[in-house]
Amino acid sequence: MNTKFLNQYSILKKHSKINQSSTQKTAFVKCSQLVLIPRDAPLEELVLWGMGEEELRERSWHPQRWYGVGHVLMCAEVGSWAAEIDALRTMAREVELCACRAFDGPDGTTRPDMVRVLDRLSSALYVLIYHHLPEGYDKTAF
Repeated sequence: MNTKFLNQYSILKKHSKINQSSTQKTAFVKCSQLVLIPRDAPLEELVLWGMGEEELRERSWHPQRWYGVGHVLMCAEVGSWAAEIDALRTMAREVELCACRAFDGPDGTTRPDMVRVLDRLSSALYVLIYHHLPEGYDKTAF
């Protein structure tokens, strides 16, 4: 996953979608750091762009309330930047599902912190999509 995130980051940076001080860079750095954490190291709360886990969850679950647009229907009209972010979000979700299987114990997950942070990372990337939708975008899933 780290290689895929770095590849996506390089592509976006090459096309001037990311600069050194951007909030997008923060997400990519967090993503690459997560995959390097030792298996037994406890994870702290994920905070991105001043938003903690609960705010990230709230914004991703209720985008209409925060961004004036319902849940995004991924299609060609979202533009390449939002589509690239969604590809990363999908990767984060896949890693979350792998973590669920990898840390499955007889009494549930043995690493709920890891699963929670990966879930919120996916939420954060979903929130980031809303900041890069084309002006006037109105295709929503519901």
